[in-house]
Amino acid sequence: PMAMVAPFLLMGAVEDGLWMTSNTAVMAHTSDADRPLAVGAFAVALAPTAAYGPIGGALAQAFGYGVAFAAALAFAAAGCLMALTARAAGGRPSAA
Repeated sequence: PMAMVAPFLLMGAVEDGLWMTSNTAVMAHTSDADRPLAVGAFAVALAPTAAYGPIGGALAQAFGYGVAFAAALAFAAAGCLMALTARAAGGRPSAA
């Protein structure tokens, strides 16, 4: 049980940092008039992420932990690949 404390603390820190920086980016790149709609759309777009835990649990229960972790690894690799190959609107690689 104690071996799980550090990963959960790190996961919480990362999620908090991502939430704060992404909200700041939304606020910085929208006008005052469009800000309520942008923040609402952003929150709605992130709402499905609340289902990741139950979906992973259902996968693990139905097929075992190996399948659940393999699916998580596949989605993480796909996300990393998309982030590394993303291009800015002007067609140049993004700064991130």
